[in-house]
Amino acid sequence: MPLAVGTKAPDFTLSTKTADGPKQVKLSDNFGKKNTLLLFFPMAFTGTCTTEMCEVSAGLNAYSDLKAIVYGISGDNPFAQEAWAQKEKITVPLLSDYEHKVANDYGVMYDSFLPQMNLGMAGVPKRSAFIIDKSGAIQYAESNDDARQLPNFDNIKAKLEELAIEVIPPASRGTNLGAHLDLTYYAGELYTLGGPTAERMELGKEVTLINTWCGKLIVENTNGKRALVEFRNIGVPVNADGTLGTVKDWPHSNTAGAPK
Repeated sequence: MPLAVGTKAPDFTLSTKTADGPKQVKLSDNFGKKNTLLLFFPMAFTGTCTTEMCEVSAGLNAYSDLKAIVYGISGDNPFAQEAWAQKEKITVPLLSDYEHKVANDYGVMYDSFLPQMNLGMAGVPKRSAFIIDKSGAIQYAESNDDARQLPNFDNIKAKLEELAIEVIPPASRGTNLGAHLDLTYYAGELYTLGGPTAERMELGKEVTLINTWCGKLIVENTNGKRALVEFRNIGVPVNADGTLGTVKDWPHSNTAGAPK
């Protein structure tokens, strides 16, 4: 059975082959910095594994935007992984679980892989996905006995989006933006939580700051409707830790009564 959501993720150090030679990657080096997506796959140079890693490679920037780092993990040696990555133009960092310890620790190891095809190898990792948050806790877990079944990447991205929400300073949270901002200036940046292609909405002047998400403000009006407001392109100051500056420091604001 795969490890359950809420479990502390077992730490590991695995080898990867880079252009500068073999390198050791330690999972806990990401703790406190980024969320981590682990993608276990059975074998390099196989059809479904190639499809998965190529598709993830093509969309790797989306994971970076969600403040997540992605690792592919298999039992192949790092030199075989490198040859496969070069052949297929895979850019996801590939980690070698050559002794199958990590697959075993995460509960995603086959007792016998494809015996019906006269393989029957033990220790091969099942196609699986785990999201590990900055604190080192597992926030998403999925494992498939069918090696042809890809992970549910829509669910994976939804969880990463949720984890990408950053807490804003208490002085700014709950502020009535209508009292401090010229909302007509931001009219072109207001849209529903469905994203920038979603139908635009009129929120009115009573708009409250709720939180931040992936470089946007989450705001809510008096009717409970929520929308996103872009701030990375309109000069809202961001602190060194990624949180927002207080409302009184924002451009195009009426600072009277703004939080101190």
